[in-house]
Amino acid sequence: MEWFKAALRRAGLTHNDVAEAIGRDRAVVSRIMNGKQEMKPAQAEAIATLLDIPLPEVLNAAGLFSEAAVPKKAPGFAEPDVVPFASSESVRGPQEAIIAAMKADRPGIDVWRVASGAMSLAGFIKDDFMLVDCRDVTRFSDGDVVIAQAYDWHHGTAVTLLRRFKPPYLISHSIEARDQTVHVVDDREVAIKGKVLASWRI
Repeated sequence: MEWFKAALRRAGLTHNDVAEAIGRDRAVVSRIMNGKQEMKPAQAEAIATLLDIPLPEVLNAAGLFSEAAVPKKAPGFAEPDVVPFASSESVRGPQEAIIAAMKADRPGIDVWRVASGAMSLAGFIKDDFMLVDCRDVTRFSDGDVVIAQAYDWHHGTAVTLLRRFKPPYLISHSIEARDQTVHVVDDREVAIKGKVLASWRI
């Protein structure tokens, strides 16, 4: 387990620090680090937090899984505020024509659906359709409604946000407590991925 020993040295931590983080004695840490005892997933999570590195990296180094064996998700956004419109969704008549006209097979222009009430007070309600421009993720103005990604590097997860951009902040327009967090766009923890060009509902 040379990887863990090197990671501890880089972080300036000791086996005692790890023992405290995982709630076990130093002997258990020594057995884990010397490959004589398997690391448990909960211990890997505590070590990832202690070392400030992504959990999948620790799990992979511990041999608890190989990233190659984990099914990869398509690159893009994660839930919950908005979701990409799936062409397999059943749409008929005027809705089908609207989607075709709005998208017009332009690369980087995609149709999304609102999945939460994060922007309900600004007129974006659940199941609304939105046209999103993902082509140039560097040109946004004060007041633009945007889709952003908020990353949790410790757990290897991300959540998709629908918010109004008030540089450098992303703010919601909702009465729901879960939506009240203000996010700072730093292009590492929070990155804007697209601008909402239009929205509609039928």
